[in-house]
Amino acid sequence: MKNRIFLCLYMIIMGAGLAFTNYCLNTPYTSEEFGRKFMPVTATLAIITLVYGSRRRNDLKIINDNRKRYLWYLILFVPVARLAMYSAVRSFDGTGAFFLVILDSLLVGIGEEGMFRGILLGGLLRKKRPVIAILISAVLFSCLHFLNFLGGVGASDVINQMLSTFILGMFLGCTYLYTKNIVFPVLYHFAWDYIMLSGGLAGSSLMVITIVGVGVMEALIAAILLLGFRKMSVPQS
Repeated sequence: MKNRIFLCLYMIIMGAGLAFTNYCLNTPYTSEEFGRKFMPVTATLAIITLVYGSRRRNDLKIINDNRKRYLWYLILFVPVARLAMYSAVRSFDGTGAFFLVILDSLLVGIGEEGMFRGILLGGLLRKKRPVIAILISAVLFSCLHFLNFLGGVGASDVINQMLSTFILGMFLGCTYLYTKNIVFPVLYHFAWDYIMLSGGLAGSSLMVITIVGVGVMEALIAAILLLGFRKMSVPQS
């Protein structure tokens, strides 16, 4: 119950922040200034998620079976991380705006992974089979991005975001259960958001290839891992 209440609070803060930034600050989601003006909301979500997750860490953590499994995660994380570094080199200008994008991407990664993988998925795994728990967390993660319409995003773009974030949510949920360490989905989320927000690949054919290719790989790896999870029962005490 507490986790559901916290999720509702998270959604309310996100929705209110998007609406305020769009309608009161006249800065829609698609604006280059959006990240900077929305950062107080992003920081707030990251902080409250860290505090709540820390207080309930014993109830949410995944039992470590001492098997270090990283292969499927690294297959996709390594090229995404390299693309993030390439994007950083292309977009580097030494100004505060450059470092602001890095901070913004990191805060989003901490807040959203802490909420949807660490807290939500961690709690669901206490009551649901892993495949069902990951599916529910991915659906709710996708629904979070439905709120972007409050930030001025059009219907078709919101639908595309919801589809892509559902696939991403499935992959990250599998990653969390596979590695049993929240740091790994946070790092992946950070790297991916940085690619999207930095603009280092904007206007290049590499951007289209990256979006399509990464989406396909996320879906494929998630499917492979889900097949391995389907016979598992609740993996926590």
